[in-house]
Amino acid sequence: MGNDRNLLIARRMMVPAMSRAVSAWVIWLGLVLCLGIVSGGMMASAQDGASKSSDSTADHTQFKILQQPFESGEEVTKACLRCHTEATKQVKDSIHWKWEYDHPKTGQKLGKWNVINAFCGNVASNEPRCTSCHAGYGWDKMSERPRRESAVNCLVCHADKSIYAKLDNQAGRPAVAPFKEGAKTITGKKAVPIDFAKATQSVGMPGRENCGQCHFYSGGDNVKHGDLSSALVHPDRSVNVHMSKDGGNFSCSTCRRRRAADALWRIRCGLGRPRYPDDGAGGISGLCARNRKADCN
Repeated sequence: MGNDRNLLIARRMMVPAMSRAVSAWVIWLGLVLCLGIVSGGMMASAQDGASKSSDSTADHTQFKILQQPFESGEEVTKACLRCHTEATKQVKDSIHWKWEYDHPKTGQKLGKWNVINAFCGNVASNEPRCTSCHAGYGWDKMSERPRRESAVNCLVCHADKSIYAKLDNQAGRPAVAPFKEGAKTITGKKAVPIDFAKATQSVGMPGRENCGQCHFYSGGDNVKHGDLSSALVHPDRSVNVHMSKDGGNFSCSTCRRRRAADALWRIRCGLGRPRYPDDGAGGISGLCARNRKADCN
């Protein structure tokens, strides 16, 4: 009897202690969950803010040289060159401008300028339409690229796409009035006259819409490539884990910088991973070479 009584007393003393322990655990868990929700919200807000803000050290609306009524895109390029003195030389040395690639093993000259294209046939049969996606103004004949420094189109990669657009059959020229009734842009939208001053003052780093106007819409949305479409402007994580806001939140240029572009050409030509002295195992070109099918097609 004495032992039973002592056991009963001990149990009664344990109940309040256990209740206090459970209560403390519940409170602690609640605090953890609340902190997680708050911090998660703060991180999401920070990411939203980061995606909307610019990392540029220049506000182009403040430059007097850009506050003028430009008559053409080439006039804009001349103004850009007042500060960005080497830009056109760099663009003209790129695949985006040349549309060609020298195969280092066979010596073949590849690219749209030299060979029949599997998608649109030979560019030479329809220059004004095909070269609408060239990063320049007025490539009317495939026999010779535009030579003028001012022929480089700065706005196509850097202007806000809600303000600037190119016509779909004018060899890279933008929608400058007067143009034919019913004219369309390269994305298939109705063409409206460009306000060059607004477009010039809107410039920044290339966004998905900038790249996508050619790479998504060439021949129609999601026609040229099975994995490039307007869905990549704001993709769900299930569509593209790299570009999704809930994933890597990459822009196209995150992986498509010059060395990465060179790497992709080597991969597609079966030349293996490029080896750059300063490109470590974690570099973009190394990433593309190791994940050629999943990430870099």
